[in-house]
Amino acid sequence: MVGVSNSKGCRMCVNRRIKCDETRPQCLRCIKRGCECPGYNRYFKFRDQTQALQQRYRREPLVRPSRTPPRVQKQKQTRQTELSELIIDEVFAPGLTFAALDIQTKELFNDFLEYYFPAYSIWSSQLEVNWMDFIRQQGLTCPQALIWAIRALNTFHMGAVKGDEGAIACGRHMYGRGIKHLAYILQTPAALTDETLAAAILLGGYEMLDESCKNSWVLHCGGIRHLMCARGPAAHKHGIGRTLMLSFRNFLVTEAFRQGESCFLEKPEWSSTVIKKSGTESERNEYDFVSQATEFIFNETVRCPGYYAATRAIIESQGNTKPAGIGQLVGKMIGTKNRLTRLHARITFASKEDATTSPELSTGMAVSEFAKYVAEQPCISLLSSVLALLDQLMTVLELHQNSRSRIDFKSENDGIRTDHQPHNSSINVVLGAKMQEGLNKFSAAMVAPSIRGIPIRNVQEE
Repeated sequence: MVGVSNSKGCRMCVNRRIKCDETRPQCLRCIKRGCECPGYNRYFKFRDQTQALQQRYRREPLVRPSRTPPRVQKQKQTRQTELSELIIDEVFAPGLTFAALDIQTKELFNDFLEYYFPAYSIWSSQLEVNWMDFIRQQGLTCPQALIWAIRALNTFHMGAVKGDEGAIACGRHMYGRGIKHLAYILQTPAALTDETLAAAILLGGYEMLDESCKNSWVLHCGGIRHLMCARGPAAHKHGIGRTLMLSFRNFLVTEAFRQGESCFLEKPEWSSTVIKKSGTESERNEYDFVSQATEFIFNETVRCPGYYAATRAIIESQGNTKPAGIGQLVGKMIGTKNRLTRLHARITFASKEDATTSPELSTGMAVSEFAKYVAEQPCISLLSSVLALLDQLMTVLELHQNSRSRIDFKSENDGIRTDHQPHNSSINVVLGAKMQEGLNKFSAAMVAPSIRGIPIRNVQEE
């Protein structure tokens, strides 16, 4: 016989077996923990069905005459037994079905990661806690925003793979519920927890995948940027905090481009959270080499939004920027380009250097296979796009200086003051178009390798 609890507390406090203060509509204990109070409604009522079940089965004869073939009759009896067992499980253990679905949801999320994030394997060896470990650790206190974010991504993934529009629509509904719960938890002390940031990142990833969201992911990135800044660099140096930062950093760089400002990740206190040295020499392998090289590339790439913003400000300044300021900016770009060029050469010829020492690498991979592995890494295409963008920005600045010099020379010959001489607007349009072209290519290279199958138009500026 199943007893019915007489507690009048909220369902969260009852499950945790603690005293509830019974404050309505939400108890203070849940609010202090940063959890959304599930309320006081009791959806399940346990009843003793023993006597009813005994009388029901006693009335049934042991042998019932039937014209149905024995094989079909046996299948029907088996099916009825399975349904009866299912009903009994739901009556006597209503949480069993929910727990099974919860486990399935978490494990299905692994399929989503492997499909949409092919670059995950590059730096997975550098993580203390990966996404799946973090998701599996979530229990009854897991925020609803994170739960609905995972459900939305899983459902969207199944709908996209199978071409099921109904599943995609269902995923959008789940995404909406996740956004609602996220907005609620951001008003509580739990706003700066790892779970809240994880929910925000997953919902932002959904916006990137779903074309109906268009460019809403840019605004979402801004919110995540403020959330990470409020948490501070120390919260992202270890554990799942570092994993969350690494997972979303490419989008943060692209968002900085779209906003026309430098990225906060280029600051020294943040760049130090990216590079993490491996253990002893024996613990390092070729995968660690590629992973470390990727981190160094990112620390140089993260400077590009600032270069782009400074170049754009010079073009729009109507020629009032001093040549010394332009020369200093170009010098910084050249330094970044030189460092990236050396990294590119080091990655490209890594397999050739290993080929002279041993026919097989420490990971057991053949040298030819490792060379192919290196060539296919997203960091190679990203590095090429960054170098192309830097060349384009330096070309734009050179054209700007040349055009300004011609205007100043003509003004001096005509006896016209150049203090208020308007810059040629047509030149600004051409230079702006060149920068926009480089930005679109860079954004596509920055984001597209991070999420497989993403529409490139979602990352281009309208």
